[in-house]
Amino acid sequence: CVNGQVLEGEHILVATGSSPATLPIKGIEKALTSDDVLASPVDGHKIVIIGGGVIGMEFASYFSAIGKEVVVIEAMDKILPSLSKEISVQLGAYMKKNGVTIMASSKVTEIGHGFVKVDKGGVESVVDCDKVIVAIGRKANICGLHLEKAGVEHDRFIKVDSSFKTSA
Repeated sequence: CVNGQVLEGEHILVATGSSPATLPIKGIEKALTSDDVLASPVDGHKIVIIGGGVIGMEFASYFSAIGKEVVVIEAMDKILPSLSKEISVQLGAYMKKNGVTIMASSKVTEIGHGFVKVDKGGVESVVDCDKVIVAIGRKANICGLHLEKAGVEHDRFIKVDSSFKTSA
């Protein structure tokens, strides 16, 4: 139902796009998202990136290459947690060699003006920075689509089979 109209068709393409995922961290509104980073230049010299997945590591590589000091904070025990351990270890060594600090098994508890508070195994530390980027992935823009009523299974994203068909 769109604006009171029922739409019907043999095939319906659901292409809602996505938005940057966020976390319930005190001060999160002070951080930049991946969309913000791609929309305009990031000033400052010391950059903290929350998230050591693909997006976070791409940003870390770029900012390091242009001479910025980069700290990556990852909640899991390794960067690129969805990829193999070998890839994680190799990229981690490369990034460290290029001056990137990686804080694995660490969670940001607060973002302030010029700092982030980090908890690693119950020990809190403070990392000074000029900018904070939240790069923990993306979420599908599916809110309000009433997918359950249509019989479409989903979690963070709409579930599809190998032919990209939904459960409906």
